[in-house]
Amino acid sequence: MAICREFGNPDLFITMTANPNWSEIKEHLQKCGGDSPNDRPDIECRVFKMKLDQLLKDFKAGTFFKPYKAALHRIEFQKRGLPHAHILLWLGNSTRTPSAEEVDEIISAELPNKEEDPAAYDLVTKHMIHGPCGHFNPKSPCMENNVCTKKYPRPNNDNTSIDKSGYVLYRRRRNKDTCTVKAGAVLDNTFVVPHNIKLLKKYEAHINVEWCNRTSAVKYLFKYITKGVDRATAVIEKGNTATTSDATGSGGSKEKVLMQRNEIQDYIEARYLSACESMWRTFAFHIHKRKPSVEKLIIHLEGKHNITVKSTDNLGRVIHKPGIEKTMFTEWMVLCRRSAFARTLTYVQIPEYFVWNNSAKMWTERKRGKTIGES
Repeated sequence: MAICREFGNPDLFITMTANPNWSEIKEHLQKCGGDSPNDRPDIECRVFKMKLDQLLKDFKAGTFFKPYKAALHRIEFQKRGLPHAHILLWLGNSTRTPSAEEVDEIISAELPNKEEDPAAYDLVTKHMIHGPCGHFNPKSPCMENNVCTKKYPRPNNDNTSIDKSGYVLYRRRRNKDTCTVKAGAVLDNTFVVPHNIKLLKKYEAHINVEWCNRTSAVKYLFKYITKGVDRATAVIEKGNTATTSDATGSGGSKEKVLMQRNEIQDYIEARYLSACESMWRTFAFHIHKRKPSVEKLIIHLEGKHNITVKSTDNLGRVIHKPGIEKTMFTEWMVLCRRSAFARTLTYVQIPEYFVWNNSAKMWTERKRGKTIGES
Protein backbone atom coordinates (compact mmCIF):
# COMPACT_ATOMS: atom_id res chain seq x y z
CA MET A 1 0.00 0.00 0.00
CA ALA A 2 3.03 2.28 0.28
CA ILE A 3 3.20 2.34 -3.53
CA CYS A 4 -0.48 3.33 -3.64
CA ARG A 5 0.19 6.14 -1.19
CA GLU A 6 2.99 7.42 -3.41
CA PHE A 7 1.48 6.93 -6.89
CA GLY A 8 -2.26 6.57 -6.30
CA ASN A 9 -4.37 3.71 -7.65
CA PRO A 10 -2.83 1.30 -10.19
CA ASP A 11 -3.86 1.73 -13.81
CA LEU A 12 -3.52 -1.75 -15.31
CA PHE A 13 -4.10 -5.23 -13.91
CA ILE A 14 -2.46 -7.83 -16.16
CA THR A 15 -2.50 -11.61 -15.85
CA MET A 16 -0.05 -13.65 -17.94
CA THR A 17 -0.35 -17.45 -18.07
CA ALA A 18 2.33 -19.83 -19.36
CA ASN A 19 1.70 -21.47 -22.72
CA PRO A 20 2.96 -25.09 -22.82
CA ASN A 21 2.97 -24.87 -26.63
CA TRP A 22 5.54 -22.07 -26.82
CA SER A 23 8.00 -22.83 -29.61
CA GLU A 24 10.95 -22.70 -27.19
CA ILE A 25 9.42 -25.52 -25.15
CA LYS A 26 8.36 -27.71 -28.07
CA GLU A 27 11.67 -27.35 -29.93
CA HIS A 28 13.62 -28.44 -26.86
CA LEU A 29 11.33 -31.40 -26.20
CA GLN A 30 11.65 -32.57 -29.81
CA LYS A 31 15.44 -32.61 -29.45
CA CYS A 32 15.38 -34.32 -26.05
CA GLY A 33 13.09 -37.33 -26.26
CA GLY A 34 9.78 -35.85 -27.34
CA ASP A 35 8.26 -35.68 -23.85
CA SER A 36 4.98 -33.91 -23.17
CA PRO A 37 5.37 -30.35 -21.79
CA ASN A 38 3.52 -31.46 -18.64
CA ASP A 39 6.27 -34.02 -18.03
CA ARG A 40 8.94 -31.30 -17.99
CA PRO A 41 7.86 -28.64 -15.47
CA ASP A 42 11.48 -27.50 -15.24
CA ILE A 43 11.44 -26.37 -18.88
CA GLU A 44 8.00 -24.78 -18.55
CA CYS A 45 9.16 -22.75 -15.54
CA ARG A 46 12.44 -21.61 -17.09
CA VAL A 47 10.81 -20.49 -20.33
CA PHE A 48 8.00 -18.70 -18.45
CA LYS A 49 10.58 -16.94 -16.25
CA MET A 50 12.46 -15.68 -19.32
CA LYS A 51 9.24 -14.54 -20.98
CA LEU A 52 8.09 -12.75 -17.82
CA ASP A 53 11.43 -10.99 -17.39
CA GLN A 54 11.29 -9.76 -20.98
CA LEU A 55 7.65 -8.68 -20.54
CA LEU A 56 8.56 -6.54 -17.53
CA LYS A 57 11.46 -5.02 -19.49
CA ASP A 58 9.04 -4.17 -22.30
CA PHE A 59 6.70 -2.50 -19.80
CA LYS A 60 9.59 -0.48 -18.40
CA ALA A 61 10.73 0.56 -21.89
CA GLY A 62 7.22 1.53 -23.00
CA THR A 63 7.12 -1.00 -25.86
CA PHE A 64 3.32 -1.44 -25.80
CA PHE A 65 2.18 1.68 -23.94
CA LYS A 66 3.78 4.43 -21.87
CA PRO A 67 6.47 3.26 -19.38
CA TYR A 68 5.29 2.51 -15.88
CA LYS A 69 6.22 4.57 -12.83
CA ALA A 70 5.71 1.64 -10.46
CA ALA A 71 5.05 -2.08 -10.84
CA LEU A 72 4.12 -4.97 -8.60
CA HIS A 73 3.74 -8.63 -9.50
CA ARG A 74 3.25 -12.03 -7.91
CA ILE A 75 3.65 -15.55 -9.29
CA GLU A 76 0.91 -18.14 -8.76
CA PHE A 77 0.30 -21.67 -9.98
CA GLN A 78 -2.89 -23.16 -11.36
CA LYS A 79 -4.25 -26.45 -10.06
CA ARG A 80 -3.17 -28.01 -13.35
CA GLY A 81 0.31 -26.66 -12.65
CA LEU A 82 0.94 -23.86 -15.14
CA PRO A 83 2.53 -20.73 -13.63
CA HIS A 84 0.95 -17.33 -14.14
CA ALA A 85 1.78 -13.80 -13.02
CA HIS A 86 -0.54 -11.10 -11.67
CA ILE A 87 0.90 -7.68 -12.50
CA LEU A 88 -0.15 -4.20 -11.36
CA LEU A 89 1.18 -1.20 -13.29
CA TRP A 90 1.08 2.48 -12.38
CA LEU A 91 1.31 4.62 -15.53
CA GLY A 92 1.09 7.98 -13.80
CA ASN A 93 -2.54 8.89 -14.59
CA SER A 94 -4.02 7.75 -11.29
CA THR A 95 -5.23 11.22 -10.30
CA ARG A 96 -7.93 11.29 -12.97
CA THR A 97 -10.41 9.06 -14.74
CA PRO A 98 -9.14 7.94 -18.17
CA SER A 99 -11.04 8.73 -21.33
CA ALA A 100 -12.64 6.00 -23.44
CA GLU A 101 -10.09 6.72 -26.18
CA GLU A 102 -7.19 6.10 -23.78
CA VAL A 103 -8.67 2.76 -22.72
CA ASP A 104 -9.34 1.69 -26.33
CA GLU A 105 -5.75 2.54 -27.26
CA ILE A 106 -4.49 -0.10 -24.82
CA ILE A 107 -7.30 -2.64 -24.36
CA SER A 108 -9.57 -4.45 -26.80
CA ALA A 109 -12.47 -6.78 -25.98
CA GLU A 110 -13.40 -7.61 -29.56
CA LEU A 111 -12.43 -10.18 -32.16
CA PRO A 112 -10.07 -8.75 -34.81
CA ASN A 113 -11.16 -8.71 -38.43
CA LYS A 114 -10.26 -12.12 -39.85
CA GLU A 115 -9.61 -10.78 -43.35
CA GLU A 116 -7.57 -7.72 -42.35
CA ASP A 117 -5.45 -9.36 -39.62
CA PRO A 118 -5.72 -13.17 -39.68
CA ALA A 119 -2.77 -13.60 -37.29
CA ALA A 120 -4.44 -11.46 -34.63
CA TYR A 121 -7.75 -13.26 -35.18
CA ASP A 122 -6.10 -16.66 -34.66
CA LEU A 123 -4.35 -15.51 -31.47
CA VAL A 124 -7.49 -14.05 -29.91
CA THR A 125 -9.64 -17.07 -30.75
CA LYS A 126 -6.96 -19.41 -29.40
CA HIS A 127 -5.98 -17.63 -26.18
CA MET A 128 -8.56 -14.97 -25.29
CA ILE A 129 -12.00 -16.60 -25.61
CA HIS A 130 -13.83 -17.44 -22.37
CA GLY A 131 -15.82 -20.63 -22.09
CA PRO A 132 -17.99 -21.65 -23.68
CA CYS A 133 -20.28 -21.47 -20.67
CA GLY A 134 -23.88 -20.48 -19.95
CA HIS A 135 -26.46 -22.27 -22.07
CA PHE A 136 -23.66 -23.46 -24.38
CA ASN A 137 -22.09 -25.47 -21.54
CA PRO A 138 -23.95 -25.47 -18.20
CA LYS A 139 -21.31 -27.79 -16.69
CA SER A 140 -18.41 -25.40 -17.29
CA PRO A 141 -16.17 -24.97 -14.18
CA CYS A 142 -17.02 -21.26 -14.08
CA MET A 143 -20.76 -21.96 -13.68
CA GLU A 144 -22.40 -21.65 -10.28
CA ASN A 145 -26.17 -21.73 -9.80
CA ASN A 146 -26.52 -21.60 -13.60
CA VAL A 147 -24.63 -18.29 -13.71
CA CYS A 148 -21.06 -17.68 -14.91
CA THR A 149 -18.93 -16.49 -11.98
CA LYS A 150 -16.80 -14.51 -14.45
CA LYS A 151 -19.91 -12.66 -15.68
CA TYR A 152 -19.80 -13.98 -19.25
CA PRO A 153 -21.27 -13.36 -21.72
CA ARG A 154 -20.66 -9.64 -21.20
CA PRO A 155 -23.17 -7.11 -22.59
CA ASN A 156 -22.68 -5.53 -26.01
CA ASN A 157 -21.46 -1.92 -26.05
CA ASP A 158 -21.07 0.30 -29.08
CA ASN A 159 -18.50 2.42 -27.24
CA THR A 160 -16.27 2.06 -24.21
CA SER A 161 -17.78 3.75 -21.17
CA ILE A 162 -16.76 4.35 -17.56
CA ASP A 163 -19.36 4.39 -14.79
CA LYS A 164 -19.39 6.61 -11.68
CA SER A 165 -17.36 4.12 -9.64
CA GLY A 166 -14.65 4.05 -12.31
CA TYR A 167 -15.52 0.58 -13.63
CA VAL A 168 -14.75 0.25 -17.34
CA LEU A 169 -17.31 -1.25 -19.73
CA TYR A 170 -15.27 -2.18 -22.79
CA ARG A 171 -16.46 -1.76 -26.35
CA ARG A 172 -18.09 -4.97 -27.61
CA ARG A 173 -19.92 -4.16 -30.82
CA ARG A 174 -22.49 -6.46 -32.41
CA ASN A 175 -20.95 -7.87 -35.56
CA LYS A 176 -22.18 -11.16 -36.98
CA ASP A 177 -19.17 -11.42 -39.27
CA THR A 178 -16.70 -11.64 -36.37
CA CYS A 179 -17.54 -14.83 -34.51
CA THR A 180 -15.73 -18.08 -33.92
CA VAL A 181 -16.62 -21.67 -33.12
CA LYS A 182 -15.27 -23.23 -29.91
CA ALA A 183 -16.37 -26.66 -28.61
CA GLY A 184 -19.31 -26.56 -31.01
CA ALA A 185 -20.53 -23.16 -29.81
CA VAL A 186 -20.69 -19.99 -31.86
CA LEU A 187 -19.18 -17.20 -29.74
CA ASP A 188 -18.99 -13.49 -30.44
CA ASN A 189 -17.47 -10.39 -28.84
CA THR A 190 -19.40 -10.95 -25.61
CA PHE A 191 -17.07 -13.87 -24.80
CA VAL A 192 -13.77 -12.10 -25.61
CA VAL A 193 -11.41 -11.58 -22.66
CA PRO A 194 -9.92 -8.03 -22.60
CA HIS A 195 -6.42 -7.99 -24.10
CA ASN A 196 -3.75 -5.98 -25.87
CA ILE A 197 -3.16 -7.29 -29.39
CA LYS A 198 0.50 -6.19 -29.46
CA LEU A 199 1.17 -8.24 -26.32
CA LEU A 200 -0.57 -11.25 -27.84
CA LYS A 201 1.43 -11.09 -31.05
CA LYS A 202 4.76 -11.02 -29.24
CA TYR A 203 4.14 -13.50 -26.39
CA GLU A 204 1.47 -15.83 -27.86
CA ALA A 205 -0.14 -16.67 -24.52
CA HIS A 206 -3.19 -15.82 -22.46
CA ILE A 207 -2.56 -12.24 -21.29
CA ASN A 208 -5.61 -10.58 -19.75
CA VAL A 209 -5.33 -6.76 -19.56
CA GLU A 210 -7.82 -4.86 -17.39
CA TRP A 211 -8.06 -1.15 -16.58
CA CYS A 212 -8.46 -0.80 -12.81
CA ASN A 213 -7.84 2.93 -12.26
CA ARG A 214 -10.26 4.65 -9.87
CA THR A 215 -12.28 1.50 -9.14
CA SER A 216 -13.43 0.03 -5.85
CA ALA A 217 -11.53 -3.15 -6.78
CA VAL A 218 -8.10 -1.81 -5.77
CA LYS A 219 -8.26 -3.38 -2.29
CA TYR A 220 -9.43 -6.64 -3.82
CA LEU A 221 -6.51 -6.66 -6.26
CA PHE A 222 -3.95 -6.31 -3.46
CA LYS A 223 -5.69 -9.01 -1.45
CA TYR A 224 -5.91 -11.27 -4.52
CA ILE A 225 -2.27 -11.03 -5.58
CA THR A 226 -1.02 -11.65 -2.04
CA LYS A 227 -3.38 -14.49 -1.07
CA GLY A 228 -1.98 -17.62 0.53
CA VAL A 229 -1.01 -20.93 -1.04
CA ASP A 230 -3.51 -23.45 -2.39
CA ARG A 231 -4.65 -26.07 0.08
CA ALA A 232 -6.13 -29.54 -0.18
CA THR A 233 -7.85 -31.81 2.31
CA ALA A 234 -6.63 -35.40 2.66
CA VAL A 235 -7.67 -38.31 4.87
CA ILE A 236 -6.45 -41.91 5.30
CA GLU A 237 -8.97 -44.48 6.49
CA LYS A 238 -9.42 -48.26 6.41
CA GLY A 239 -13.14 -48.13 5.70
CA ASN A 240 -16.42 -47.20 7.32
CA THR A 241 -17.29 -50.70 8.65
CA ALA A 242 -15.83 -53.07 11.24
CA THR A 243 -16.51 -56.79 11.76
CA THR A 244 -17.53 -58.08 15.21
CA SER A 245 -18.03 -61.67 16.44
CA ASP A 246 -19.83 -63.34 19.36
CA ALA A 247 -17.32 -63.98 22.15
CA THR A 248 -19.33 -66.89 23.66
CA GLY A 249 -18.79 -69.33 20.81
CA SER A 250 -16.30 -69.85 18.04
CA GLY A 251 -19.06 -70.59 15.60
CA GLY A 252 -21.07 -67.48 16.37
CA SER A 253 -22.37 -65.25 13.61
CA LYS A 254 -20.47 -62.16 12.52
CA GLU A 255 -22.05 -58.82 11.79
CA LYS A 256 -20.85 -55.53 10.35
CA VAL A 257 -21.18 -52.42 12.46
CA LEU A 258 -21.00 -48.94 10.93
CA MET A 259 -18.13 -46.98 12.46
CA GLN A 260 -18.79 -43.36 13.43
CA ARG A 261 -16.39 -41.05 11.65
CA ASN A 262 -15.01 -37.97 13.39
CA GLU A 263 -14.60 -35.65 10.39
CA ILE A 264 -12.97 -32.88 12.42
CA GLN A 265 -10.35 -35.19 13.92
CA ASP A 266 -9.61 -37.23 10.81
CA TYR A 267 -8.85 -34.61 8.20
CA ILE A 268 -5.51 -33.04 7.40
CA GLU A 269 -5.28 -29.60 5.88
CA ALA A 270 -2.33 -29.83 3.52
CA ARG A 271 -0.58 -27.47 1.18
CA TYR A 272 -1.20 -28.21 -2.50
CA LEU A 273 2.15 -28.07 -4.29
CA SER A 274 2.17 -28.68 -8.04
CA ALA A 275 5.16 -29.91 -10.03
CA CYS A 276 5.71 -26.47 -11.60
CA GLU A 277 5.68 -24.71 -8.24
CA SER A 278 8.12 -27.28 -6.86
CA MET A 279 10.53 -26.60 -9.73
CA TRP A 280 10.03 -22.82 -9.45
CA ARG A 281 11.06 -22.89 -5.79
CA THR A 282 13.89 -25.34 -6.49
CA PHE A 283 15.31 -22.84 -9.00
CA ALA A 284 14.88 -20.12 -6.32
CA PHE A 285 12.97 -17.88 -8.72
CA HIS A 286 11.24 -14.93 -7.09
CA ILE A 287 7.57 -15.23 -6.12
CA HIS A 288 6.97 -11.54 -5.57
CA LYS A 289 8.69 -8.37 -6.78
CA ARG A 290 7.98 -4.65 -6.82
CA LYS A 291 9.50 -1.47 -8.23
CA PRO A 292 10.37 0.85 -6.63
CA SER A 293 11.39 -1.06 -3.52
CA VAL A 294 9.66 -0.45 -0.20
CA GLU A 295 11.67 -0.16 3.02
CA LYS A 296 9.99 -1.06 6.29
CA LEU A 297 10.73 1.62 8.88
CA ILE A 298 11.07 0.77 12.57
CA ILE A 299 8.99 2.54 15.21
CA HIS A 300 9.47 1.87 18.94
CA LEU A 301 9.45 3.44 22.38
CA GLU A 302 12.70 4.71 23.87
CA GLY A 303 14.94 1.78 24.75
CA LYS A 304 12.26 -0.72 23.67
CA HIS A 305 13.55 -1.70 20.23
CA ASN A 306 13.96 -5.34 19.22
CA ILE A 307 17.37 -7.03 19.16
CA THR A 308 18.03 -10.27 17.28
CA VAL A 309 20.53 -12.65 18.89
CA LYS A 310 21.73 -16.19 18.31
CA SER A 311 21.29 -18.92 20.90
CA THR A 312 25.09 -19.07 21.26
CA ASP A 313 25.54 -15.31 21.83
CA ASN A 314 26.59 -13.94 25.20
CA LEU A 315 23.74 -11.61 26.22
CA GLY A 316 26.03 -9.54 28.40
CA ARG A 317 28.27 -8.75 25.44
CA VAL A 318 25.33 -8.15 23.12
CA ILE A 319 23.69 -5.46 25.26
CA HIS A 320 27.03 -3.67 25.70
CA LYS A 321 27.95 -3.82 22.01
CA PRO A 322 28.79 -0.33 20.64
CA GLY A 323 25.86 1.11 18.69
CA ILE A 324 23.34 -1.46 19.92
CA GLU A 325 21.09 1.39 21.03
CA LYS A 326 20.98 2.91 17.53
CA THR A 327 18.07 2.16 15.19
CA MET A 328 16.53 3.67 12.04
CA PHE A 329 14.14 5.58 14.27
CA THR A 330 16.69 7.03 16.69
CA GLU A 331 19.16 7.92 13.93
CA TRP A 332 16.40 9.67 11.97
CA MET A 333 16.17 12.07 14.90
CA VAL A 334 19.96 12.49 14.81
CA LEU A 335 19.76 13.12 11.05
CA CYS A 336 17.17 15.85 11.57
CA ARG A 337 19.50 17.62 14.00
CA ARG A 338 22.31 17.82 11.45
CA SER A 339 20.36 18.20 8.17
CA ALA A 340 18.03 21.10 7.46
CA PHE A 341 16.64 19.24 4.41
CA ALA A 342 15.81 16.15 6.50
CA ARG A 343 13.76 18.34 8.82
CA THR A 344 11.43 19.17 5.90
CA LEU A 345 10.62 15.46 5.39
CA THR A 346 8.40 13.08 7.27
CA TYR A 347 9.80 9.78 8.54
CA VAL A 348 8.32 7.76 5.64
CA GLN A 349 9.84 10.20 3.11
CA ILE A 350 13.39 9.74 4.42
CA PRO A 351 14.22 6.55 2.36
CA GLU A 352 13.53 8.48 -0.87
CA TYR A 353 16.51 10.76 -0.21
CA PHE A 354 18.66 8.87 2.32
CA VAL A 355 19.98 5.30 2.62
CA TRP A 356 20.16 3.39 5.89
CA ASN A 357 23.65 1.96 6.49
CA ASN A 358 23.06 -0.92 8.88
CA SER A 359 26.77 -1.48 9.53
CA ALA A 360 27.53 2.12 10.43
CA LYS A 361 24.08 2.63 12.00
CA MET A 362 23.45 5.93 10.25
CA TRP A 363 21.49 7.56 7.40
CA THR A 364 23.56 8.68 4.40
CA GLU A 365 22.51 10.71 1.37
CA ARG A 366 21.02 8.64 -1.46
CA LYS A 367 22.97 8.92 -4.74
CA ARG A 368 20.90 6.66 -7.03
CA GLY A 369 17.75 4.57 -7.15
CA LYS A 370 14.38 5.12 -5.50
CA THR A 371 12.90 3.60 -2.36
CA ILE A 372 9.59 4.25 -0.64
CA GLY A 373 9.31 4.19 3.13
CA GLU A 374 6.56 2.32 5.02
CA SER A 375 6.13 2.61 8.77
